[in-house]
Amino acid sequence: MESEQLDDQLAGLAYLKTLPYVDSSRLVVAGCSFGGIETLLAAERDVGYKVAIAISPGALSWQHNPELQRRLVRTVRNINIPVLLLQPAKDASLEPSRALGDESKRLGKPLSAKIYPAFGPEDEQRHCFGGPKRTHVWGQDALEFISHALQ
Repeated sequence: MESEQLDDQLAGLAYLKTLPYVDSSRLVVAGCSFGGIETLLAAERDVGYKVAIAISPGALSWQHNPELQRRLVRTVRNINIPVLLLQPAKDASLEPSRALGDESKRLGKPLSAKIYPAFGPEDEQRHCFGGPKRTHVWGQDALEFISHALQ
């Protein structure tokens, strides 16, 4: 989890920060599934992101991977930027939202977890809302969260 993929993300971020048209005061990171895990790990490192959005992070592996559970709970303890954690109703496991949401609430961390109710087509209720074409389910909530967090 904390090797090549995270290194690639951080290298991409370093490059973006060199571009004259990138506003480094408004950087947002987002990812789904393993990308959601990587989103949380990068947010923990305080590398310049101002907001993080994690969709279904660790949901496919949660039940049978206690090491992942412990690592993501520890990650939440160290994150100091606003995080929106989103999951569809019929994700593989809803425990990431519950466990990470509970830990952030206990510590007063800026993490909001939302589990969407089961509505609409069946594939939109499963892991990562069924893919990138399903942003209509969660996109407006994410934009509002980002807008509020960057004020």
